[in-house]
Amino acid sequence: MRSPPTGWSGHRINAASILRGPCVAVRAGPAVQTPQPARDRGEDPGMTEEELEKLFLALS
Repeated sequence: MRSPPTGWSGHRINAASILRGPCVAVRAGPAVQTPQPARDRGEDPGMTEEELEKLFLALS
């Protein structure tokens, strides 16, 4: 018996996750998981919130 296909994180793939794909990736990115700004940690901050918002709107 074969197991169902799994996504990147091992969860089962369903139609909803496929349709939401890129938008979820943007929302669940490092900005969500790390409350402190990247600059405070001495890392490259990458994209600004405005740039992320534009990207999110373009993908949705």
